[in-house]
Amino acid sequence: TIRIVGLVKSAVLISLLQALSHFSYNSMDVAINFALFGLLSCYLYIKSKRIIIPLLLHSIINFFVLLRDIKFFV
Repeated sequence: TIRIVGLVKSAVLISLLQALSHFSYNSMDVAINFALFGLLSCYLYIKSKRIIIPLLLHSIINFFVLLRDIKFFV
């Protein structure tokens, strides 16, 4: 998508798709996913040119969400 629409538009589009794919019926969650995790992941990928860095970020975030959910149910 970068060649077609440019870097910034590509990052916004990918971040929006990522945020919508993690939709949880809470507009604040969508905004946080878009702004913080989506754009940050794009930035990390662009700077490092390695997909493993955003994947590790995603895994770390999932780990903390899992801990939060476990604590909530225990």
